[in-house]
Amino acid sequence: MAYSQFLLIFLTSFNRFSMIFWINSYEKYWNLFFPLVVLMVVLVPIPFTFKILTSLTFYLYTESLDCYVVTSAVDRTIVYNELLIFLAITTILTAIINVASFYRLSFMTYKISLAERNLLFVSGSLFIVQLLADLNTTVNRLAVNDNNKDMVWSRIATTLLPYVSDGLTLIHPWMFLAFSAKARRCFMLMFIPGCSTTIHSNNSQLTKRRSQVATTKF
Repeated sequence: MAYSQFLLIFLTSFNRFSMIFWINSYEKYWNLFFPLVVLMVVLVPIPFTFKILTSLTFYLYTESLDCYVVTSAVDRTIVYNELLIFLAITTILTAIINVASFYRLSFMTYKISLAERNLLFVSGSLFIVQLLADLNTTVNRLAVNDNNKDMVWSRIATTLLPYVSDGLTLIHPWMFLAFSAKARRCFMLMFIPGCSTTIHSNNSQLTKRRSQVATTKF
């Protein structure tokens, strides 16, 4: 799961990077290669996780989390070491392209649309979550052990692990809602009772004001 999550965040940031540096051609190439990008997200984790797929799996009670987790008979040291390397490389690359994107944006002489600018801030926010997840995973793998598992910082790191994983999965739509007024409006219309009447009323008032302004100018 972590392979696909981190890869998706990297690709989101790379999409924003290409929008900033190749503003006239990035959309054409992304539309052309999008099926290959989706295929890459699906296939890249397979070499790292195939050994788990072919091994014996079972439920194991985890005392620190007070729950059962699915584990495998495969040597987890190899799995975690490969995962940490992948997470570190992906996080570093994501950091580089985000810094480059924001640096280029600060020196751009032409304006990009508000939607494109907001998508760039979305990729920056996703990177922060990615960085926190990488740090939390690294601490759990390299610092937490039987000697310190009862310490406060160790229990916090262990407890945060499943929530960080869920955050990586759910952060995309919530960031989209946070930075897109149109998405928020559609969300409110679909899931919040009473918002439909309020929004339509506000839109009618706005349209009426624009008509009055246009009539006055005429």
